[in-house]
Amino acid sequence: MLLNGRRVQFQLDSGATVSVLPQKFLSEEDVVRNECIHLRMWNHSPLLRAVGKCKVVTRNPATGKKYRIDYVIVKEDLTPLLSKTASEKMQLITVHYESMEIVHNIFPENVCNLAPENLHKEYPVVFSSSVTGTLPGNDVHLTVMDDATPSVRPARVIPESLRSIVKDELDALQTRDLIEEVSSPTDWVSQMAVVQKKSGKVRVCLDPRPLNLVLKREHYPLPVLDDILPQLSNATVFSICDLKDGYLHCVLDDDSSLLTTFATPWGRYKWKRLPFGLKVSSEIFQKRLHLALDGLQGVRCVADDIIIWGNSDAEHDTRLQSLLQRCQTVGIVLNKEKCQFRLKEISFLGHIVSNSGLKADPSKIDAILNMSSPTCKDDIHRLRGMVNYLARYLPKLSDVMKPLNDLTHNNSAWTWDSNHDKAFRLLKEMLIQAPVLAFYNQSKPLQIQTDASATGLGAVMLQDGQPIAYASRMLSDPETRYSVIEKEMLAIVFALEKWNQFTFGRKTTVYSDHKPLECIVKKALDKAPKRLQGMLLRAMAYDVEVKYLKGKDNILADALSRASLPYESGQHDLEVVNAVKLLSLPDDKIAEIKRQTTQDPTLSQLKDTILDGWPDNKTKLPLSLTPYFSFRDELSVTDDLIFKGERLVIPKQMRRQIKEELHIGHNGVEGTLRRAREYVYWPGMNKEIKEWIQTCETCQENSVSQPAQPLMSHPISDRPWSRIGIDLFHHDNENYLIMVCYYSNFFEIEKLQRTTAPAVIKRLKRHIGRYGVPEIIVSDNGPPFSSRDFAEFAKEMGIKHNTISPHNSKANGKAESAVKTAKRLLTKCKDTGDNVDLALLNVRNTPTQGTQTSPAQRFMGRRTRTLLPTTTQLLMPDRDSGPDVEKLNSNQRRQEKYFNRNTRKLKDLPLGATVRVKPFNHRKKWKKAVILKKIDDRSYEVRCDGQTLRRNREHLRATSSTSDTLDPIPNMFNWECQDNNQPKVRTTEQRQSTTTSPVKFRGDGTSETLDENNTSSLRRSNRQRREPHKMKDFVTF
Repeated sequence: MLLNGRRVQFQLDSGATVSVLPQKFLSEEDVVRNECIHLRMWNHSPLLRAVGKCKVVTRNPATGKKYRIDYVIVKEDLTPLLSKTASEKMQLITVHYESMEIVHNIFPENVCNLAPENLHKEYPVVFSSSVTGTLPGNDVHLTVMDDATPSVRPARVIPESLRSIVKDELDALQTRDLIEEVSSPTDWVSQMAVVQKKSGKVRVCLDPRPLNLVLKREHYPLPVLDDILPQLSNATVFSICDLKDGYLHCVLDDDSSLLTTFATPWGRYKWKRLPFGLKVSSEIFQKRLHLALDGLQGVRCVADDIIIWGNSDAEHDTRLQSLLQRCQTVGIVLNKEKCQFRLKEISFLGHIVSNSGLKADPSKIDAILNMSSPTCKDDIHRLRGMVNYLARYLPKLSDVMKPLNDLTHNNSAWTWDSNHDKAFRLLKEMLIQAPVLAFYNQSKPLQIQTDASATGLGAVMLQDGQPIAYASRMLSDPETRYSVIEKEMLAIVFALEKWNQFTFGRKTTVYSDHKPLECIVKKALDKAPKRLQGMLLRAMAYDVEVKYLKGKDNILADALSRASLPYESGQHDLEVVNAVKLLSLPDDKIAEIKRQTTQDPTLSQLKDTILDGWPDNKTKLPLSLTPYFSFRDELSVTDDLIFKGERLVIPKQMRRQIKEELHIGHNGVEGTLRRAREYVYWPGMNKEIKEWIQTCETCQENSVSQPAQPLMSHPISDRPWSRIGIDLFHHDNENYLIMVCYYSNFFEIEKLQRTTAPAVIKRLKRHIGRYGVPEIIVSDNGPPFSSRDFAEFAKEMGIKHNTISPHNSKANGKAESAVKTAKRLLTKCKDTGDNVDLALLNVRNTPTQGTQTSPAQRFMGRRTRTLLPTTTQLLMPDRDSGPDVEKLNSNQRRQEKYFNRNTRKLKDLPLGATVRVKPFNHRKKWKKAVILKKIDDRSYEVRCDGQTLRRNREHLRATSSTSDTLDPIPNMFNWECQDNNQPKVRTTEQRQSTTTSPVKFRGDGTSETLDENNTSSLRRSNRQRREPHKMKDFVTF
């Protein structure tokens, strides 16, 4: 034969079921599908593991015809084989079936090859405990709705006692190639659910609640009951097989695998196989399993089981062998512990199929047949409610119920005799006969009603309101101590698993009269108590919707739960549930919390309410329990401790100690709250922890800076030079004074020999004489600007001098921006040797972005002539300044918009309030201070450590501390000058009419309160001033 243009010698094997091709004959374009296949040789040599399957075009050189053959690919250098089927299709051989009798298998006499131990040896891979099976077909693709919003959920906290066990399980799953680490960004991240088994091992599950809401179902049509029952009517021998890790037989494609990404404390992982928990898993699994077993006679998939039947032992054995061979060929692995062979009868969708024929399954009516007789009038009332619900299907009901109804009369004594017993037996017979009990109809919706009493569980399966099956059982001794919500959820799990053949793979609506269940099944799994988590995980194997049904309407299940059948082992918890063991606390600490919980009156009431059941309305609760009502579905009691989900509820006497332990290390408010929300709970916990941290002296003294406040711009002036900003800056060993117009951005630079107030005033006067007297000067609190000389100069000129808060240079942002521009200009001019004045001329004539006018135009009303060729028209003055003002306002609003995105407005501080002052030295301690007065919108005068300081609101942190440790606030005096220029103290009446600050300002922004008794005149220093030695060669003026 020709393969990829190459001649290959094949052997025709009419006994081979598959065609085999060594891997060396494949080309680079041939894609091998990874499938779990083991080949058994005719001589019973050890099984041969295949690489996979590949469809290769094979050409017969004799006829020239091409065939696409699906080969099993092996690594070994074996002789290529063409199977009987391939040889026939290629017309290489002809089999005359009409001339022979077909025999599928020959068994030696008196040897039972179907004994489990023989099957396990004959098919070791099919019954392997270490191999993960694979169902044939393309990789599974999960489809989400078009308008789905991705969800990313954080990793859950793993108890310290389980961390190493969970990590080992994750490593084992990764070794088995079931999960894989994820390093790239993913849109969907679910949480991981960990369940501890009774053996001590853990089971890692997916909690995909948000993903389940948007997954599209495949709606694969399952075989109809009426199609299968006729084939089972003559069957005499049966077997049941169960797949090992059924869902994990389905391989996910890359996109679907990313959808199953889940977060762990060790990073993110994704499932490479179909995980447990997806609402579509059961449908996808059943579809793949049906397709894998398609064509096998006497083999059907029922829910997650495979049933095999035959009309005789030989036929059954042949069909079972065919199934096992198919499993071995396609890669299905069975669970040998759950497989049952050569049974005489099986339960199938409400029927018992046996060698005696077809009959109704007695298990669906046992709950009625074995119902105990009523023992009181309340039992009769419940029984009457049950039969009244089914009254339309019960003829002559009133006649049958009369002896029982007579027992409920007020004047009747309770006496149970043979007449009552006969009526009760007749009533039970009526309840299990048609038309009361209907047969299951696969085309109708399926509903289940469940209920739990103090001693038992009850459930009834219905379609169109008519019962199909009844079930009940008593609670085991540990189960009687479950909380009400746990008992009610146990009833749901009991019903779903008992009727697994009906509920697996199809939408089921469960009705319960416990309203909190309707909420908890929709919440994240970690919100539920630990025991409830195990039950919810078991319910996730089914496509189930839980709805609330009023107790008065839940009549059937209620009656069954109070007259339940005896408990039989088999209904076990999936996990070992002891939340106390998961607390990483010493035994004495746990014992103390238990003792305080018992002594706490509120928690004692809460514990009783959890165990006895919550009322439907919180108005029926004591006032102390109303804070717990909204999350009552998350509360549980374990070993005298109360848990909210996985968080321990702390009694009142222990809360101070817990807050101290939470705040060890002095984390911030949000960090401490995040830690608390993972481990503990009590009502008002968030508020208490915030107040605790706000009163922590260490935290207040070592606080970080507060967030910037929203931008508060200076008002745009309506003309040039009316508001100017001034500042001093040092550059290249020289001191400079800069003056900038707030309206036009036009600035002037002056070099200073000294930075004293007279030198600054002298330079400033030159520009005032040139441009006019400004109305407002904005500056910082540097020595020249806070001096008496500058104050007198401003007063003399009629200028309002606005100083900014110390350490808040952005309040004079116009000047600060001009300083940066000037420094860059001076540096570049020095490097290039350009003229500084010409550089300033160019800067002043450059149009400002967004306004299309230059600072010179806005300042002088015209362009100034530069070295660039300019027409006379461009140099003409422009009188209309309205558009410029509007554009400047627009720029300012845009600045405010972008600046305010990461700001927060701080509340005003009242006079006398205790605050913390931000440090501006190496000590980094926020010191305590008291508000003396408010200077302007965001500037305050405060008293701190005996000093009077001025600080911006951003540098003052509100605190809950008191001011009893501060110095008393001194009396404040205002000063005014007399005719001889000496200050005098004003009278009380005079002080009430002025707001001038009674302080003397220092150069660093601090101030000093003047002594009330010091009435001596102020004087200048008498020390002799000399020029520094380095200035001896300079002429100063």
